[in-house]
Amino acid sequence: ADWGDVSAPLFECHRFYLVAFVVFIAFFLFGILNILTAVFVEAATRIGDVDRDLVTQQKLVEHAATIDRIREVFLEVDIDKSGTITQHEMDHLFRQPKTIAHFEMLGLEPHEVMSLFTLLDLEGRDEVDIEELLSNIMRMKGAATGIDVATMMYENKRVYRSLRSDFKHVE
Repeated sequence: ADWGDVSAPLFECHRFYLVAFVVFIAFFLFGILNILTAVFVEAATRIGDVDRDLVTQQKLVEHAATIDRIREVFLEVDIDKSGTITQHEMDHLFRQPKTIAHFEMLGLEPHEVMSLFTLLDLEGRDEVDIEELLSNIMRMKGAATGIDVATMMYENKRVYRSLRSDFKHVE
C-alpha cells in the first residue's frame, strides 16, 4: 500500500479532500510524537527523583559509617572504658600509622583533631567525652559552613562582652 493509492481517490473527488487528509495525517503523527515525548520525559523525571533519593540515602549511610568508624577507633583507645578520651590516649592514638592513615582517609588531619581536643578540654582535665569529640569532628569534616562562622563570631562577641564587664569590675 502506497500513499498514492490512498490519496488518488481523494484527489479525484476534490483537491480539498486530499489537503484535509494530509493535514489529518500530519496532525495525527505530531500528536503521537508528542505523547511519546511526554512518556519519555516523565520516565526520565522519575529516574531523576529515584537517583536523588538514592544519593541522599547513600550520603546518610556514609555519614553513619564514618561516625561508627571514628567511634570504634576512640573506643579501642579508651583504655579505662570511661567514655572519655584523655590526652595520653590521644597521643597514643596518633602515634599509630594505621590510625593516622585512617583519619587522613576520612579527610581529617591528626593535628586538627588534636587541636579540637585541646579546644574542647575547657576545664583543663586533659580529657574529653568521646561523643562530644565525635560530634565536633563530624562538624569539622568538610568546609566550615556559614552558620559555623556566624556561631563563632557570636560566641567571640559574647565572651568579649563578658570579659569587658569583668575587667570593669576589677578596675
